Amino acid sequence: MRCSTSLVVRRPGCAEQRDATSLNLAAPHLFATDPPYYDNIPYADLSDYFYVWLRHALGDLYPDLMSTLLVPKAAELVADPIRHGGADQARHYFEAGMRKVFTAIHQHQHTNYPFTLFYAYKQAEQRSDTTASTGWETLLESLIGSNVTITGTWPMRTERAGRLRETYSNALASSIVLTCRPRPADAPAATRREFLHALKSELPPCTPSFAAREYRTG
Repeated sequence: MRCSTSLVVRRPGCAEQRDATSLNLAAPHLFATDPPYYDNIPYADLSDYFYVWLRHALGDLYPDLMSTLLVPKAAELVADPIRHGGADQARHYFEAGMRKVFTAIHQHQHTNYPFTLFYAYKQAEQRSDTTASTGWETLLESLIGSNVTITGTWPMRTERAGRLRETYSNALASSIVLTCRPRPADAPAATRREFLHALKSELPPCTPSFAAREYRTG
């Protein structure tokens, strides 16, 4: 039986369009978000294709939502180098915007529960002699900058290897769910050297346990 059939429904749900960087909520909430995928998809530009027809058909019914000729793009939280004047400027814009979002969530999240973040990231990007994921790095920087700490990670293989979309392209590789909580005010800080030292001393003894757990659940 599906879990949804056992849920107690006290009132109907509703959907609202709000600016996630400046939430103003009266009571604590639970947040589960699937943030924009950095520079992967220009949602507003793609929406123009449908918007012009929707505006023509429904503009009289929703004049506030369809008051512009095309979809508004200035406030869209994506790292678009063309729109922001270069790759670095786009990265800074995305990181600053996501930091505002996570700070707003931090302020309104129910203290008894974590908020969850679903992120689907692409395959590794090549930079000179190293590999990295700019979108992933920027997302983590935004979380850290908003005094949020990651308490758990759940990687998932959501994409099939060898699929046609993957051929000759930097396609989506896998997905990961993060559980996050506000960082305590008295939480200690560590330098990069201290972190690496603790990682090297604590990780090797735990590796066999991780491997056994993956074998049992895989």
